[in-house]
Amino acid sequence: MRSKKILQYVVAVVIGIVLFFYCAISRDLFEQSDRTVIMGILSDAFVVPGVFLAGCGGLSAVASQGTFLFFRYAGNVLLSQIRHPKEPAPSYYDYKVEREAHRKPWLRGWLFTGLIFLALGILCLIVYLV
Repeated sequence: MRSKKILQYVVAVVIGIVLFFYCAISRDLFEQSDRTVIMGILSDAFVVPGVFLAGCGGLSAVASQGTFLFFRYAGNVLLSQIRHPKEPAPSYYDYKVEREAHRKPWLRGWLFTGLIFLALGILCLIVYLV
């Protein structure tokens, strides 16, 4: 169980670093010599993975609480009525109880890693503005 949590953080950090380097290289970070330009590029390069990871982690937290469950139920009922029109669809209550029994934890590592990237981006922005 502990290794799954560590793996979740490692995957989030790797994705963040890949996005960071993609943004930094696409803006020619390593060819710049002016400090303000470098800090501006670093700020942008940290904010992009921060927003992506924190957004995915936040959506995961909201979805794990069952917020989007009704939309999934509606889609499943619609598709089941198209495929098997004579079979009755389960009630929303039965569907909700079944889904809550198999609820997966949210991506806590993605949210916190994204917040760290955002904090680094804000720190670079402060240095850029000073």
